[in-house]
Amino acid sequence: MLGYWKRKNIPYLEPTFPFGNLDNPIGNKKPLSIYFHELHQKIKAMGLKYAGIYQYFSPLLMVVDPVGIRHILTKDFQYFQDRGFFNNQAHQPISANLFTMDGEKWKTLRVKFTPTFTSAKMKLMFSLMVEANSILEKHVADHATKGKLLDVKDCITRVSSNIIGTCAFGIECNSFQDATFQIMLKKAMNGATSFLKISFCNALPELARFLRVNLIPTKEGRFICDTIEDTIKFRVKNSVTRNDFLQLVMAMKDENIIDMDELKAQCILFFLAGYESTANATVFLMFELAKNQDIQRRLHEEVNEVLEKHNGEMTYEAIMSMKYLDMVINETLRKYAPLSFLNRKCVNDYKLPGSDIVIEKGTNILISNYGIHHDPEYYPEPSKFDPERFSEENKAKITPYTYLPFGEGPRYCIGDRFAKQEMKTTITTLVRRHRFILPKTVKTSLKFNLSGLFTVPSGDIYVEVEIIDPADIRQILVKDFQYFRDRGFYNDGRGRKNLVTIEGEKWTILRAKFAPMFASGRMKSMFNLMVDASKLLENYVDDHVASGKVLDLKDTIGRSVMNFIAIYVFGIECNTFDDTTFYKMLKHAVSGTEPFLRMTFCNAFPKLARFLRISFFSDKSLRFITDSVERTMAMELMNNNTMNMDGLKAHCLLFFVGGYDAIANVTTFLLVELALNRDVQQRLRDEIDNTLAEYDGRLTYEGVMKMKYLEMVVCELVHRFRSLLGSFPKFENFEICGCFGLKEETLRKYPAIPYLNRKCVKDYKLPSSGIGIEQGTAMIISNYALHNDPEYFPNPNKFDPERFSEENKSKIVPHTYLPFGEGPRFCIGDRFAKLKIKTIAVNFVRKYRFKLHKMIQTPLVFNPTGLFTTAAEDILFDIENSVK
Repeated sequence: MLGYWKRKNIPYLEPTFPFGNLDNPIGNKKPLSIYFHELHQKIKAMGLKYAGIYQYFSPLLMVVDPVGIRHILTKDFQYFQDRGFFNNQAHQPISANLFTMDGEKWKTLRVKFTPTFTSAKMKLMFSLMVEANSILEKHVADHATKGKLLDVKDCITRVSSNIIGTCAFGIECNSFQDATFQIMLKKAMNGATSFLKISFCNALPELARFLRVNLIPTKEGRFICDTIEDTIKFRVKNSVTRNDFLQLVMAMKDENIIDMDELKAQCILFFLAGYESTANATVFLMFELAKNQDIQRRLHEEVNEVLEKHNGEMTYEAIMSMKYLDMVINETLRKYAPLSFLNRKCVNDYKLPGSDIVIEKGTNILISNYGIHHDPEYYPEPSKFDPERFSEENKAKITPYTYLPFGEGPRYCIGDRFAKQEMKTTITTLVRRHRFILPKTVKTSLKFNLSGLFTVPSGDIYVEVEIIDPADIRQILVKDFQYFRDRGFYNDGRGRKNLVTIEGEKWTILRAKFAPMFASGRMKSMFNLMVDASKLLENYVDDHVASGKVLDLKDTIGRSVMNFIAIYVFGIECNTFDDTTFYKMLKHAVSGTEPFLRMTFCNAFPKLARFLRISFFSDKSLRFITDSVERTMAMELMNNNTMNMDGLKAHCLLFFVGGYDAIANVTTFLLVELALNRDVQQRLRDEIDNTLAEYDGRLTYEGVMKMKYLEMVVCELVHRFRSLLGSFPKFENFEICGCFGLKEETLRKYPAIPYLNRKCVKDYKLPSSGIGIEQGTAMIISNYALHNDPEYFPNPNKFDPERFSEENKSKIVPHTYLPFGEGPRFCIGDRFAKLKIKTIAVNFVRKYRFKLHKMIQTPLVFNPTGLFTTAAEDILFDIENSVK
C-alpha cells in the first residue's frame, strides 16, 4: 500500500503505517499548514524539486520548485484542471460546488460565475460593505470609551458574516445583536473543514462515499439552505432584483445551467469560503498591527491622508488608492495564507519537464503555499511581518509562483477581489480612528487551530483599543486633568494674574467663585441688558438704511459689543456710536501690532520678560482700567476678600479681552457668512419670525433659547471661526501633539490667541503612544487642525449649519469640536458669549437683509497681527429693511 512511489522510481519521503507522512490526526499537535511546511522543507533539504508523500495510503506528489508549480497551475493546466477534492454529490448534493467540482461542469460554472467578481461588480457592493462596517465601528468605539478589551476574532467574524449576508444574499443580519446567523456559519465551517474528516475523505474517497460521510453538518446545512430558499421565494414573489451573487445563480437556474441543489451548493461555498478565509486573514492582520505599532501608525497616516483627499468619505476609489494598505494585506496573506496548500489531480498521463518521469492519470498533486511563503530562499526572515516586501520596488523582485495566497492559473480563487475589498474596507474602518495595542498578557506569537482546513488562530485574541487623536485630547483636557491643570500662560503679576493665567489652588478657588456668575439664571437676568444695548445698534443701522449709506460691519459690531461690555463689566453707560473714547482706548489694549509682539515675546522668553518687567498690556491701558473700575460684577469678590484691587482689575481686563474681541469677531464673521449664504440667512429669518410670533413679537430669553437653527448657525460659525484661526508660534520646550495635525505653515501664517494650552505639572506618559512628557512641558492643541480635518468635518471650508442638527451633532467625534475648550478649564464665559452673539444676530437678521458690498472681495484676508484674528480690511455691507 505504501510502495507506490518506490515502484515508480520517484523520490519520496519514507512513510509510516497507517498515516503515511502525517501524524495521527486524533492526537495531532500541529496544524495542517505546519505539517506540509515541514514536508516542503525536507524535500528542499534533499535537493529535490518534487517528491512523493502519502496521506494515509493515498500517494501524493509534492512539488516545491516554482518552475514545476508554474507548469502544473498554469502552463500545462489541461493536465491538472481538477482539484481532486472530495464531494459526495450523490448523498449530499450541496457538497458539489465550484471548489470541489471537476471536468466540464466546473468549466461551465466558472465561466458563468466570473462576471460576479469583476471590478465593476465589486464597486457596486462597496457601499454595502461600508454600511456593514459602520456597526463594527460603533462596537469598537464602545469598547474604547469603556476601556474594555476587544475580542478581535469575535468582532471580525461577526462583521464578516454581516458582509457575506448582505453582499451575497441581501440578508440584513446584525450579528452584533443576534449572533444566530454567525454561529450557524461557524458550526458549518468547523464541520466542513474538519482536519480529521477532510484527511479521511481525500485519502479514502470511495470509502467515505460508501459510509455517506457529509462534509457539511446536517443541521447547519439545513439552516443555510432554508435561508437561501426563503430569500429566493421572497424575491420571486415580490419581483425583487439585486446586484449580488444570489441573483446570478437564480438566473443560471432559470437558464437550466444548474438545478436547485447546485444553486444551494454554490451559495454555501460563497458563505463558508467568504466568511472564514476573509475573517481569519483580517484577524491576523489586526494582530500584526497591534504587535507592530510603527506599521499601524504608518497605515493610520495613509488612511487619513487618502480619505482627506476624498472629503473624509470612504469611497471605492479611496481604498483602491491606498498603496500601503495593499502592502499590509499582501504581507498578511503571505504569512497567513488562508488555505495553506493547493491541490490538483492529474487527468491525463503527464511527463515532468526535463525528466523521464511520468505522472499517471489520477495522481494527486500537492503544493504547500504556506511552505513556499515561509521559505527564506524567497522571503528572508519569513517569520517577520514586513509589508515592504510588497512595495512597488520589491514586489517586482518576487520569484514568480512563490506568492500563492489564492492559488494561480485558471483555478485561481474566483473570490480574491471580494476578499481583499472586504479586508480593505474593514481595516480602513478600524484604523482611521482607533489604535490597537496587544495587552501584556497576550503572547506575541500565535498558535493555529489544529482541527481546521483553513489557517485559523487558536483561541480568542484580545487587544486594547483607543480612539486616537481625540482620545489624546480627552486625556489631557479631561481624564488626566490633574497632570495638566495649569495653562502655562505668562504672568508678570502686574494686572495679568487672572482666571486664565493663574495656576494651582488659587485657580481652583477663583473658578468656584466665578462659576455662579455665568450660570443660566445669571445669563437670563442680564438678557434685558443685552437687548437694551442692541437698541443702540438698531438706531445706528437704521440711520444707514435711511440714508442709503454702506455699513462698516466690523466697526459697527465692535461698537455694539463694547457698549454692553462697558455696562456689564465696568458699570459705565456709554454709547460708542456717539463717543468713541472708551471704544478706542480698550480696543487699543488688544488690537494692533504692539499687544501681539508683547504676547509673543513674553510667552517665548518668560524669564527675560519678567526681568524686564514687560506685561502683555501697556501701562497706559492698565491705568485706564484702574480709573474705569468703579462698579463691576466682580466687586462682590473683592468685598469678600477673595481678591484685592489688582486682582479685580486683572479679571475685568480678562473679561473685556475675552468678551469684547472674541464676541465681536465671531459675530462679524457670522453675519458675513449669512451675507454669503442667502438661503441660510432666509431660513434663520423665518425661524426668528416664527419664534417671535409665539412671544407677541417680543425678544425674550426663552425665545432665543428655543431657536434651534440659530444654535446650529452659531455652532457652525464658531467652528468655522476657530478654523480660520491659527495657533501660537512654536517655541522651545513646547510639545506639539503630532496627532493633532498641526502644520508649520499654519503656525507661521496665523499666530493668534484661540488655541488650547496646558502645562504638564507632573511627569506623564501619553497612553496612545507611550511618549513621556516631562513636568513643565507646555502642550498646545490646535483647534484649527481639528476643525479643518475632513475626517471629522467633511468639506470643512463649506459653511454648513446642518453639521449641528439634532441628527448630525451626535455623530461628531468627541473632543473634535472645541471652540471653548473642554474639561475643568472649559471657558467659563461660553454661555455669555453665545447669548450675546445670538442676541445681536436675532436683532440684525429679523430687521435687515444684507449682502457684501461689491467692493469686498472673498475670501477675506486676515490681519496677521493682533491677539485675535480679524479681517485685515473693513467689511462693507449693503443693507436694507427686511420688510419694505
